Amino acid sequence: MRNSMTNGQWGWGTLISEFLDSSKISVSNQAMAGRSTRTFIKEQRWDKVLSTLKKGDFVMMQFGHNEGSKPDTSKAGYRGVLKGVTEDSVALTWADGTVEIVNSYGWYLKKFIKDAKAKGAIPIVCSMIPRNEFREGKVMRSDKDYGKWAKQAAQEAGAYFVDLNSITADKYDAMGDVAVKAFFPGDHTHTNEAGARVNAQSVISGIRALPNCPLYNFIQFNLPVSFSSNMILQREKPVVIWGSAPAAKSVTIAFANQRKTVQADNSGAWKIELDPMKASTTNRNLVIYAENKDSIVMKNILVGDVWLCSGQSNMEYTYDRKIKRYALPKRGEDLQEMEKTNTNKSNNIRYLYVERLHTRQPYLPSVGWVDASDTVLNYVSAIGYFFAKEVEAKTGVPIGIISSSWGGTRIEPWIPDWAYQNSPTLKDSVTGPNFKVDGVHPGQMFNSMIKPMLPNTIKGMLWYQGESDLNIHDHATYPAKFELLVNTYRDLYADKKMPVYYVQLAPHLYSKRKDPLPHDVYKLPEFWEAQAASLNLSKVGMAVTTDLVDILGDIHPPYKWEIGHRLALQALAKDYGFKKTVFSGPAYQSMKIKEDKIILSFKTDAALKTTDGKAPNWFSLAGADGQFVDAKATIEGKKIVLQADAVKQPTQVRFAWHETAQPNLVNEAGLPALPFRTGN
Repeated sequence: MRNSMTNGQWGWGTLISEFLDSSKISVSNQAMAGRSTRTFIKEQRWDKVLSTLKKGDFVMMQFGHNEGSKPDTSKAGYRGVLKGVTEDSVALTWADGTVEIVNSYGWYLKKFIKDAKAKGAIPIVCSMIPRNEFREGKVMRSDKDYGKWAKQAAQEAGAYFVDLNSITADKYDAMGDVAVKAFFPGDHTHTNEAGARVNAQSVISGIRALPNCPLYNFIQFNLPVSFSSNMILQREKPVVIWGSAPAAKSVTIAFANQRKTVQADNSGAWKIELDPMKASTTNRNLVIYAENKDSIVMKNILVGDVWLCSGQSNMEYTYDRKIKRYALPKRGEDLQEMEKTNTNKSNNIRYLYVERLHTRQPYLPSVGWVDASDTVLNYVSAIGYFFAKEVEAKTGVPIGIISSSWGGTRIEPWIPDWAYQNSPTLKDSVTGPNFKVDGVHPGQMFNSMIKPMLPNTIKGMLWYQGESDLNIHDHATYPAKFELLVNTYRDLYADKKMPVYYVQLAPHLYSKRKDPLPHDVYKLPEFWEAQAASLNLSKVGMAVTTDLVDILGDIHPPYKWEIGHRLALQALAKDYGFKKTVFSGPAYQSMKIKEDKIILSFKTDAALKTTDGKAPNWFSLAGADGQFVDAKATIEGKKIVLQADAVKQPTQVRFAWHETAQPNLVNEAGLPALPFRTGN
């Protein structure tokens, strides 16, 4: 980490500042050559470090090269420590009678970590740099001893860990022993300036792999975390990639036979647009070079379609439902639980999970893109997972899912505040600085969980939200807010025709809830009506869920695979060329009064039927008095004939107009009919 430089030996700690933003962070290298964890304390060097630490500082520590001798009071054993990460210790008596307690390597590291955290600092443990020792063309690694123990100590004490041993060893293996030897002019441990710079770049690579580590945000040449290995780049659209670099220096991107260069502005910001690309299932590297010789390599990159999944808890509902102890389904096979044991998941589906955090603005709270082998998948939207699985299986197009949802949120926090200020229909909601819309500040979730990804390029959006807006009886203005959401996101993603598919709320006993506003049994149907009104927008579609509830008191229907399927039908039919796919249940089109009957016509691509073979239920009729009574319903092709003995001159119809309605009317594709009313 540090050497004298006068003898040609350099430590990476001397050069690390070249790769950090000096306008935001300064580097003080307190390392000292030849020291072990034990002597760093014994010589009171650690006390000196502690005396300078303050809250928010970073402490990068690397030990291991000097610990290997047996601890004793001789010159050879002066630096030695006990091996491993144990609580073992040994007492040594020096010639002057002084007793020294020597502990294990891991014990010392954990002490450093705990002491730093007690000062409010952020500790980062780096494993040791490999020595210049090759066997059979490969550099020898310390992953069985000090590298392993450094990681264990960091994990046990709650510190960030950079596997510098592996990162640098991979580089050395690729370079070969002859090239690596040039970095070690004097011995097999100490590098020259060129070798130290390679190691400093390795440290930065390690920090880039830790986007949750706050130091990530101080790297001078860097990318938003929404760009990472394993990502899907959007096909058939210009792809915008951006980041930070040394001010006024050039940045070059190389990917898929494209090579583009741009100069960063005076603040270090840069942006490059890749030309539209065809879908590709070939894993390729995307490399970004900076003028200061730093580079970022992102591996396993595919080209396909990226879908943003957002909303509140029903979209947040996790792939592993046990995380939040959601109820299990009571009907049929539990396909979600079965999917967890599927060992043949497609490698052409990738996931970007965004955590529920406000505190990292303007940085995205995420660890970056992962594939299905990563445990992060457990937190991804189950709906997004099943949507992607079906679309990828039927089209062969790689699919990326961005899972960014927050349970209990209203629609307002997902819309930026400036969108309200510019909205002709909603600008009256703006009441001054830091204004609220219907009691909440707009833009909170947008600012923390969407904005840091912009202006990335995506295919479309899946939306499941509304329960919290129903709670405030927002059915009158919700359509305008949803339209504002759709139009704003289309503008931000530079695609006026971006598809948006959303989910209608499921039946639930809202009237039994103890919310500030009491609900009657018709508040949910009124909100269904508000959601259905958005079908008048272009390039939108809605999935109905009236048949997917087991427990009416549970606001989270468990059949998320079916919701993913219904959203996938929308996309397959409208975006992927499956023109004959039936993507919606029967939707009310018109009515005709004939004596004491009402004949309903439905917009549907498939014949009508019922799920149980019985007459259609949940229909009611009313005359001029507005008193609704249950109606007898008969299917005649794509029409429904209604009659009620108590209503001789019917004028109005209601279908599924109750919060508990789970009607049996579907089409031949098994998709449920949309609730509606006439005459309102």
